[in-house]
Formats: sequence, C-alpha cells, structure tokens
Amino acid sequence: MSSFVVAVFLGICALQDIKHKRISNWLTLSAIVAALAYLLVFQRSWLGAPPLDAALAATFALLLSLPGYALGKFGGADVKLLLFIGLAGSSQLLLLCIAGAGLAYAGWVLAAKPVWPLLSETAQNHLGHMAPAQVKTYPFAPFILAGFLTAIFLTEM
Repeated sequence: MSSFVVAVFLGICALQDIKHKRISNWLTLSAIVAALAYLLVFQRSWLGAPPLDAALAATFALLLSLPGYALGKFGGADVKLLLFIGLAGSSQLLLLCIAGAGLAYAGWVLAAKPVWPLLSETAQNHLGHMAPAQVKTYPFAPFILAGFLTAIFLTEM
C-alpha cells in the first residue's frame, strides 16, 4: 500500500511537470519532510528499509543528481523527487528507479517523433511539454515515475 501512495504522489508530480514543466516546491518539500519524519519516528523508511539504508539512498540521490543540477541538465524538482524516493525507500530501490528513469527517457527520445503524430489532438494538448518538436529536454518527473514503478516491480517480484 505504501508504494501505491508514493506512486500516486509521483504521478501528481509527473502531471504537474508535463503540464507546466515545473513542480511545486510545496509538493516536493512537504513529501521530503513527511518521509524524513516517518524515518525518524518509526526508525524505518516508509517502504520498510532500515534508517541507514534510507540515509545511504538519500546520499546517493544527492550525489547522482546535484552535478546534473549544477550543470543545468537536471531540474531542482527532480533532485527533490529523487531525495524523497531515497528517504522513503532504499538504496536498491533508488538506483533501480534512476536506471529505469534513464531507460524510459531514452525510450521516449527514440519513440516520440514516430508516436507523436499517432496521438489524438486532445492527448497532444495534454502532453504539451512532451512534444518532440517543441522542447530541447523533456520534463523528467514522468520518467522518474516510470523508473519507480519499474523498481517496485523488480523489488517486489
């Protein structure tokens, strides 16, 4: 059930990112605070990892995302989403999530041009920032969601 709540949260963030190419700080920071509070109170992450593993995952999240942010290749919200996943999950989950997100992003880069014309006009309007002709880089939160779902599938098999 906890992974479902995290997936719904990431889905909300992904929708906001697709629509506005921005995610509310209120949304991301409150999730980080909630995951950290849960970790401190219950001495395990929201998804059941020991505190040391969640701390390691949070460290990995920052080490892997802050350089991209500093180079302007990664958004601040993406850094915060990965930090949240680290605090709420485990190092294995985070690393699988990042790998899955990267693969999903690469898949969209390859598939977007041929797939985009097949989408209805309504779908294209709702997915505006995902249009291959209009953007240099795509919003990353939808791919973080895809990576998280992949990681959950792989770790709960």
